[in-house]
Amino acid sequence: MSTTEWFRRLGDVPGVDYRPLVTVDRTRISGHDAHPEVRTYGEQRSYLDWGSRELRNGDEEDLSAPVCEHVNSALDSEAASTSRLIRRLSEGFELPGEPSDYHWMLGKAVERLWNRRAEPESLAAVESLGLAHVQLALACPGLVLFSGGQTEGGERYKRPDAFPTLIRLYTAEGFLRAALQVAEREAAQFPVGGDDVADIRSRLDTVAAEGGS
Repeated sequence: MSTTEWFRRLGDVPGVDYRPLVTVDRTRISGHDAHPEVRTYGEQRSYLDWGSRELRNGDEEDLSAPVCEHVNSALDSEAASTSRLIRRLSEGFELPGEPSDYHWMLGKAVERLWNRRAEPESLAAVESLGLAHVQLALACPGLVLFSGGQTEGGERYKRPDAFPTLIRLYTAEGFLRAALQVAEREAAQFPVGGDDVADIRSRLDTVAAEGGS
């Protein structure tokens, strides 16, 4: 994807099947109709400019993509209830941004919700956003693969927390085949050791053996 490609909402990114955690009307969310300007600097290098806002002292501050503005504001409050947090995240991922914006915001959201996993609604949100993050990483591998690694292709892999978090969630709940699917999709595309795949297959073999005894 182009470095200046952006989308109206997370679910518009090709390969990402995402629906809001709760029903929201995106047309009533501030920033839903934002359109960035493409700016050029240096030798044909481009970036997206999402505008600016005036500060109290008269200075101006560059704005981030609407998804970042909204999701970061939701994550800033530790005191917010889980229901409130989920609603704000649902609104945020309906707003415009670049794939990299969704990548970073999903990572933060999954981490915050996982820390609240004692609450059932948090676990459901972790699964939904975690799967969206997995799909985004698979659809846009440039978000997590960088040059200079020790693999055969010379790539370094910065693993999104969504992969180990989903594997841990599904394994704990006894959904081993779902955990295996996540692990296999990661291993098929990214330079990982395959330990998760081997471990889950071993568990499935044990379950099958016990069922046949």
